[in-house]
Amino acid sequence: MRKINNSQLMNAHTVELFTRAHQSVLNGKQFDEANLKTLLNLTQKVYDNGFSKNTESVEDQYHVGYYLEDLPESLTKGECRNQSKDLYKLFIYEHYAIEPSLVVDYINKYFDDLKNNVYTYLLIINLISFTTEWQLPEYMIYQFNHLFNQIEGL
Repeated sequence: MRKINNSQLMNAHTVELFTRAHQSVLNGKQFDEANLKTLLNLTQKVYDNGFSKNTESVEDQYHVGYYLEDLPESLTKGECRNQSKDLYKLFIYEHYAIEPSLVVDYINKYFDDLKNNVYTYLLIINLISFTTEWQLPEYMIYQFNHLFNQIEGL
């Protein structure tokens, strides 16, 4: 019997929840904001603490930034939009590669401005999907499982 990699399972569930949030925005509804923010914070810890191993790949970093081009044009003028433009410029400057933690930090910082934006979820889903080698310590797996148990239907 093959042992299930809990880190891959956490990754897949996280993508599923962000996909649900994306679908909610498309349907003009609001996803559970408190749980979404908690999920984003956990995701930020994954990237900030280096629990994602394969971000060195140029191809992965290209895919991480794939929706950065579309995001600024979908935002109203202001600091959030300016920062998204700066991220996109950095993405271009770095030859179409960007550190995933920068993207997650940006989304977390401007969550209130981005939570109802379709491109936010496409960006975060893409980021997680192309950094599938999460290597989470037990305490992180526990935190993800605890959150998933709070969210109905997973």
